[in-house]
Amino acid sequence: MSARQQADANTTKELTDALALTAAERAQCRFDDDSMRHTAAARDRAAQAAAGGLGGAVPAAGGDE
Repeated sequence: MSARQQADANTTKELTDALALTAAERAQCRFDDDSMRHTAAARDRAAQAAAGGLGGAVPAAGGDE
């Protein structure tokens, strides 16, 4: 979990730094390509973590078969 927390902290810092570069443009709802790539990558990692859990695949719920 420590590695996960460090990865999350790094991702948050990268996204914060990328967004800081274009703060004035966001007021007009315009995001640069780099910010959008970071956002998409973060979304993908979150979906993967939610589907896989912290220690491996999430077991199927009983009675779903």
